Amino acid sequence: MQTRFMPETTHLRPASLSDARAIGDLHVAVWRETYAGIAPKALQDVIETRRGPAHWQDTLAKIVAEADPRAGVLVADTDAQGIVGFTQYGPSSDPALGSGGEVKHLFVVRAFRSQGLGARLLHAAFDKLRAAGFAQAHLAVVIQNQRAIDFYLREGARKGARFRDAGPLWRSENIALAWRL
Repeated sequence: MQTRFMPETTHLRPASLSDARAIGDLHVAVWRETYAGIAPKALQDVIETRRGPAHWQDTLAKIVAEADPRAGVLVADTDAQGIVGFTQYGPSSDPALGSGGEVKHLFVVRAFRSQGLGARLLHAAFDKLRAAGFAQAHLAVVIQNQRAIDFYLREGARKGARFRDAGPLWRSENIALAWRL
């Protein structure tokens, strides 16, 4: 029997420094599951050092230190299972996406997918970006990640240009997706 997500017991909140390990572990596990057979084997082997707990400790510390109201990380936290999803947002950092806000990451554990949690995280990030004065939000998705592309299109995304990620982790083929806020 699959665990079912109960909306009333899943809370969205800003991430704190103490969440770095949980976010890093979730990021690595979901990334490996999503990109198995798509990403280069060498990247699968090093993703933990690149996007694991130490990376998130540094990322969250930087967000706290800079106190930039345009940037942040939101987590989906449950009473019973802890953090089961997260999103990172902020000013666009990728020239291929243009100006505006960017949803940099959105990950949800398998047991909580297809139940509205990803949409809640996405729209909460949009609310934060809109409040910070952005009129548009963008993100990039690896072309082979059709599940994610379909999800974002259902959430109102407009397709943009295809482009090759500049790296340094992986020079993947991507598609830009955008929303008016």
